[in-house]
Amino acid sequence: MIELYLLIAVVVVLFTTFTVIFVLERRALMKMWANDKQLWNEERQKLLDRIQAPSFEVYKHAEIVKAKVEKQTPEPDNEIEEV
Repeated sequence: MIELYLLIAVVVVLFTTFTVIFVLERRALMKMWANDKQLWNEERQKLLDRIQAPSFEVYKHAEIVKAKVEKQTPEPDNEIEEV
């Protein structure tokens, strides 16, 4: 009788362990897939922008302007307030 309870306990522990590992692995895969999907969407948007531009010159100019805007860092506000 004790062997039966021991067997049931072992099965429950193994099932619980398997379930926890499965859930954790699934979460990791979902996070990885979400990152891959985001990268794919960014690449797709770049290709769409390139295809839909009237000419390569217009597209390249827009990319240069976008890069300049991204490079500009906002100057920190170092204003001292008088109390």
